[in-house]
Amino acid sequence: MLQEENVLSRSGTKDEVKLKICDGALVSVAILAIPAVIASLLRAHNIGMQPVMFVHIFFSITIWTTYFVRKRLPYWFRAFLLILTFYIIAVTGLLQFGLLAAASVWFVIIPALSTILFNIRVGITMTLVIILSFIIIATLAILGVLSFDLNPDLFLTSLLAWVNYGTTYLLSGVVLLVAVSISANNLMEVLHKTASIATELTQLIEMGNAPIFGIDTKGFINEWNKTSEKITGYAKADVLGKKLLQNYITKDYQKSLKKVLKNALVGKETANFEFPILTKKGANVMILLNASTRRNSNGKITGVLGVGQDITELVSYRKKLEGKLNQRTLKLNKTLKKQKELNELKSRFVATASHEFRTPLSAINFAAGSIKKFWAKMEPIMIENKLDKIENQVLHMTQLLDDILIIGQADASEMRNHPLNLNLGNFIEEMIDEVYHSSKKSHEILLIDLEELKIGDIFIDEKLGRNIFINLLSNAIKFSPKAKKVIVELSSKKEYFIISIIDSGIGIPKSELDSIFMPFTRGENVDLIQGTGLGLSIVKEAIDTIGGEIIVNSTIGEGTTFIVKIAKI
Repeated sequence: MLQEENVLSRSGTKDEVKLKICDGALVSVAILAIPAVIASLLRAHNIGMQPVMFVHIFFSITIWTTYFVRKRLPYWFRAFLLILTFYIIAVTGLLQFGLLAAASVWFVIIPALSTILFNIRVGITMTLVIILSFIIIATLAILGVLSFDLNPDLFLTSLLAWVNYGTTYLLSGVVLLVAVSISANNLMEVLHKTASIATELTQLIEMGNAPIFGIDTKGFINEWNKTSEKITGYAKADVLGKKLLQNYITKDYQKSLKKVLKNALVGKETANFEFPILTKKGANVMILLNASTRRNSNGKITGVLGVGQDITELVSYRKKLEGKLNQRTLKLNKTLKKQKELNELKSRFVATASHEFRTPLSAINFAAGSIKKFWAKMEPIMIENKLDKIENQVLHMTQLLDDILIIGQADASEMRNHPLNLNLGNFIEEMIDEVYHSSKKSHEILLIDLEELKIGDIFIDEKLGRNIFINLLSNAIKFSPKAKKVIVELSSKKEYFIISIIDSGIGIPKSELDSIFMPFTRGENVDLIQGTGLGLSIVKEAIDTIGGEIIVNSTIGEGTTFIVKIAKI
C-alpha cells in the first residue's frame, strides 16, 4: 500500500511539472506573438496582405485566446495547440522573412517541448516532421516556387527581418530559460517530496508499534525496526545481512514460511500467517504476519516487507480455551456415553427383569393354584414339593433383586470396601461348600493349592469377596452342564494372590469377551440356561472396588478360566 501511494505521488508530481511547463511556454509564445504580429502587419502595409500573413495572425490570436482560457481546456489540447502554434509561426516566419537561422531555433524548441509535454515518441515524430518541412521548403525555394523576397524595400525588409530575428532569438531564449527554470524548480520539488516521503516511510517503519522486517531476494535481512528489536532482543546491527529462515525461525515452520516469502517474491502476497520467531533468550514469540512484495521505482521486485503483530498472549489464551473446550467436550462425551449405556442398561433391565420375574411368578402361581384346587386330593408329600418349588422361586427372585441392588449401588458409587484379614483357606472352602450344596452337588469343586497358601491370610472385604467368587463358581457350574468338575486353583506372585476358577463348559465367543462384564449381557450360546446377565457385572464392580484385576481366557467348547488377582498387604 505504501509503495502504491508513493508511485501515485510521483505520478501526480510529474503531471504537475508538465502542466507548469506547458503554461510557461504558453506565456512565452503569447508574448512572442505580439512583435511577430506587428512585423506581419507592417509587412502587409507595404506589400499587401498575403495568405501566409493571415495564418500567422490567426495562430497568434489563437495562442492568446488559449492562454486566457487555458484553465478550462484539457491538458492534452493545450499541449497540442502549443506545439502546433510553434510549428506554424516558425514556418510562416520562415516563408515571410527567409530567416532560416531564426526559424531553426523554433525547430529545436518544438522537439524538446514535444518530448517534455508528451513523450519521446512524440518528440521523435515532430523532429521528423521538421526535417521533412525543411526539405520541402528548401526544395521549393531551389526550384523557384517559393520566394522569400516579398518586399522591394530592402531597408524595410532588412529592418523588419532583423527585428523579428532578434526578437525571435531573445524570446526563444526566454522560453528555454522559463522552461528550464520551471523544470529545475519542479525537479527540486519532486526530489524534496521524494526525500520527504522516503524519510517518513523510514520513520514509519522504524518507529511503528508493530514488528516490521524486510528481506532481499536472497533471504537476507535488510530491515529490522525498533519493535522487532524489543520483542526478540536482537538489535538491528545483530541481524542485518543474516538469513531470516535459517537463524531466527524454528525448524518446524521454516518450510511453510519459506513458501510464504517465495510467493511474495513473485508478487503473491500473504495475510494473517502465524509463525514463531526465536528470541535472543531462546523463547518463541508468535507473530501474525502480512507479507508484502517490495519493489523499486521501476516496479522491479527487490524483496519482501513483513508487517507483523505479537500474538503470543493471544495464542496462549486460545490454547487454554481450546484445552478447556477439549476437556469439556471429553467430559460431555463421557456423560453422553454413560447416558447411552444407562439407557441401554434400562432397556436390557426391562427385558431381563420381565423375563426373569415372569418365569418364577408363573411357577409360583401354578404351584399355589394346584395346592388351592387339589388340596383335599393331594398327598402331604405332593403339597410339600409344591411349597418347596414356591420357596425356591421366591429365593431366585430375591437373588435377582439382590443382584440388581448391588449393580445400583455400584452405579451410584455406594459400594464400599472394608477389608480385613481372613484366613484364605477358610474363606475359599466356605464358599466352595455353599455353592456345592446350592447347586445340588451337580459338580465336584476341586481346590488346588500347590503353594500351601490356605494357611495364610488374605486382606479383603468379605462381602465383596463373596460376591466375586460365589458368582464365578456359580457361573462355572451353570455353564458346564455336561462337565462334572470345576477347579479352584490358588497361586501367588510377589505382590498379589492369584485365584483361578477353571471350568470345562461351553466357553465364551471371542467377539463377546469385551462386553461380558456389562450388566444384563448374556452370550449368544447360552441357549436356555437360566440367568440375568448380572453375575459378571457384579464381579467386575467388586474387583474394581477392592483394587484387584480380572483376566478371562476362553475357548468355545473347551471351557473358560477366570483369573482374579488380589493385592497382598
